[in-house]
Amino acid sequence: MVQRALERAYARLGVRYLPRAVFLQMQLVYPLMVVFVAALSLYVKMSVGDFVRLALLGCGLQLAYSLVTLRLTRRLNRPVAAWIEGARTEETTREAWRAAASFPRRSGEHRHRVDNLARVEAARRGALNVVYGRSIETGRFLQLWARHSQYSWLASACQ
Repeated sequence: MVQRALERAYARLGVRYLPRAVFLQMQLVYPLMVVFVAALSLYVKMSVGDFVRLALLGCGLQLAYSLVTLRLTRRLNRPVAAWIEGARTEETTREAWRAAASFPRRSGEHRHRVDNLARVEAARRGALNVVYGRSIETGRFLQLWARHSQYSWLASACQ
């Protein structure tokens, strides 16, 4: 059933299918964003308004990230789009295959660079502390969390 729906979407969208599929897949993060904020609210005292604002901020940032990634998806898959549109020589077929097969790795490399730049900028501006309006509480929580996770860069930003 799902397979048929995906095939119909591909037949209808053609060259626009892959970027839209990647974009829609990235929208599945919104419930996780709300769960993350709920988990955070166990450690940081916040009102319902703070909770909603923080969840909306996270979802808004995810939407912006998705839009940036959409452009990247289109750029990385130009050979695939050309092949779908009818450029089916032996060389374009090879290029399309390489682009499609390496897309997950290449997009991950680009996203990693974008993520690192965003983390540095957020830490520099102290954006995480501004969101809560409680810089001391937030800073302490984030320091403890960052020291025991992969986000060790955050510990220095909260000091």
